[in-house]
Amino acid sequence: MTSAWWTFWISAGLVAYCYAVYPLLALLLARLFPRPVRRGDAVPSASVLIPALNEERVIAAKIENTLALDYPPEKIEVLVISDGSTDRTAEIARRYAGRGVGVVEFAERRGKLRALLEVVPRARGEILVFSDASGMLRPGSLRAMASDFSDPSVGGVCGYYRSPGLQREGRLGELIYWEYEFAIKRAQSRWATLLGATGAMYALRRELFVPPPPGTINDDFVIPALMVARGGRMVLEEGAVVDDLDPRMGDFKSRVRVAAGNWQQLFICRGLLSPRRPGVAWQFLSHKVIRLVMPFILIALALSLAALAPAVGLAGLAAAALCAAPWKGAAGRKVSSAARKFIAGNAAALWGAALCFTRRGRPSWK
Repeated sequence: MTSAWWTFWISAGLVAYCYAVYPLLALLLARLFPRPVRRGDAVPSASVLIPALNEERVIAAKIENTLALDYPPEKIEVLVISDGSTDRTAEIARRYAGRGVGVVEFAERRGKLRALLEVVPRARGEILVFSDASGMLRPGSLRAMASDFSDPSVGGVCGYYRSPGLQREGRLGELIYWEYEFAIKRAQSRWATLLGATGAMYALRRELFVPPPPGTINDDFVIPALMVARGGRMVLEEGAVVDDLDPRMGDFKSRVRVAAGNWQQLFICRGLLSPRRPGVAWQFLSHKVIRLVMPFILIALALSLAALAPAVGLAGLAAAALCAAPWKGAAGRKVSSAARKFIAGNAAALWGAALCFTRRGRPSWK
């Protein structure tokens, strides 16, 4: 068998494993070996940390949303962290001082992670709740997350992410992607652990918080992952629904930034590959590492196919272009939108890799 054949079969097998075999195995494991969370009536004190950079458009709504949560008021500490905002973010937040809202204002931008790390030691809650300014929490979200902490094996809880903007704008590719991702996350949570979280809302036990190294890009993945690497468990709480109102979610610039962070977190979170926790190592390798190199796998697949059967290779490219073209009808729009999302996502991953390895991929905020 020639090297082209070997390249074709290995790369094709990795594509199939990453996008189909691994998700199916995760779903099967969740069904066969469930590990239910032992929920209870725990109501630990909670510090809600809201990092904000020029969020005057949403900060009042975010604070009102947080104060309206179905949770004992005496148990909640709300801290708004204005990181060098040049608009009225801090001014608006200070209006809520009489309702117990604290404001930490940095005159100069430190970057989201550095700002968080300076404020975490000041937080008084037993659990730390991280929530983006654009993430609006359903009333029972915090209570649902708190109940999971009744299980001593649970070190962190991830909220259930929704984006009304994607639905309004008809961005079907993004919607399909999130449905697919949360099906995998649901399975991971049920039989083992999540590795990361979404920045819209997640919580950690205070004593399990591990500060990431300076310059970390994807802090919402790395902070939970470092906790998991030390033996903790991160679970998905579908009763803690958060609606993200950020209109920039899913744009190409954001994808490139996240992709650069994905390469970076491979080295920061290498402890997840420890053989002492083979299930965690398998998840990280299958769901993160292979996906990270997927653009190169796809290039190898295309080149090997072109070398073995040029006509088939051209037909494959034509089929991909046809799938990504605008189609009429609900089914056609789903196919074309998902294809465009797949292509754009892998293009962003390539560009993100270039930024990361040229040491230019370290922006502080999205």
